[in-house]
Amino acid sequence: ALISQLKECIRIYSERWQHRNTGSDRIESQSHDVEMAKDLLIRGQVRSELTKDVEEKLMSNILKMKAVQDDGKKKKSKSNKADKGGKKKKKGGGGKKGGKKEKPLPGAKLAVLQDKSVQEM
Repeated sequence: ALISQLKECIRIYSERWQHRNTGSDRIESQSHDVEMAKDLLIRGQVRSELTKDVEEKLMSNILKMKAVQDDGKKKKSKSNKADKGGKKKKKGGGGKKGGKKEKPLPGAKLAVLQDKSVQEM
């Protein structure tokens, strides 16, 4: 247990302090390191708060989507039950009697392709 604690302290020293330049005059060269303070104190707290906020927003959005989906299913089931009841639907639709229009081929408006027949394309 003691050896593992010493290894951990050596690792922390190597990561945080070994690369720092103390210089010949230790008192003048020693100053607070803003980035190290942010890493040790602030960034962890901010990350945890942001993670908590994002998780709450995601959960509320998921619940909203689920509620919308459930409402859609309920409306579908009600409309299907009404359709299955006494009303009969008309056959034939009562639309236009002219028949279907033929759709133009893709690229038919291009000047290069206007002179060619369908087989040549």
